[in-house]
Amino acid sequence: MQSRSNKNYKGIDISSWQQGANLKEAMNLGYEIAIFKATEGVNFKDKSFETFYKEGREIGLKVGAYHFMSDITPPKDQARDFWNAIKDKKLDILPVLDIEKENHGRNKKQVTDRCIEFLEKFKELSGLDCIIYTYTSFINSYMDSRLSKYRLWIADYGKNDGTKQKPGENNVWSKWVGFQYTSKGRIKSFPSGVDLDEFTDEVFLNSNYKPSTSNKSCLQKAKEFVGDKCKELQELLIKAGYNCGGYGADGKFGQGTYNSLIDFQRDHGLTVDGLAGVNTFDKLKEVT
Repeated sequence: MQSRSNKNYKGIDISSWQQGANLKEAMNLGYEIAIFKATEGVNFKDKSFETFYKEGREIGLKVGAYHFMSDITPPKDQARDFWNAIKDKKLDILPVLDIEKENHGRNKKQVTDRCIEFLEKFKELSGLDCIIYTYTSFINSYMDSRLSKYRLWIADYGKNDGTKQKPGENNVWSKWVGFQYTSKGRIKSFPSGVDLDEFTDEVFLNSNYKPSTSNKSCLQKAKEFVGDKCKELQELLIKAGYNCGGYGADGKFGQGTYNSLIDFQRDHGLTVDGLAGVNTFDKLKEVT
């Protein structure tokens, strides 16, 4: 696992435990990323999520959201609740699955099965892969290599002053995109200790977004969608505020149209498949 670096982005992650915290103070101290707890289990939304999200966006922080996974309720239901809580939000950071709890005697395969069930359902709904947040000890006890294709945000603490330089080794991942190096950070206006993090640029949503199915196969199918129907699609996308590329509504389905269609589907809670079906056209006509 790599060490901390001054090239990384400084970040915090908080929940209602830090209710009343002044995010502007954290920003003034050089923290650029803030990830907020959105949901936990089923039918639970963090009471501070909306407030923190709104404030973070207003002051210019790069914002993200995480779901705390319950070891009791069904993973698919948890994924659905998380998506419903964040689907109308403009997030800068890929969504995060926080998995650190297992009190029911499950083994590595069973815990990993539950993670995959959540991750696959969330991707079906959103078109997005989650980052996995967890501890080194939890990985070694409860996770197997099937999760290695997902990005890792690792928690591994050193001294109370946050001087740990790198996380310990684990049996699944060889690198991290996020490193939570202390839970005892101090920011004056925050009511308790703060989780402090470093992040690489692989946590950002816009540069890493992938549709729920193969980009190549989707784009190939979409390119068959040409002529007047394609031009109508482009005109509707442009009216809705999505840029279809330098040639505008030219009736040719290129990468610019494809990217705009994907963004529109994601922003409006549609199936993110890069194909302009009936539901997508209906929603475009509704919003324009």
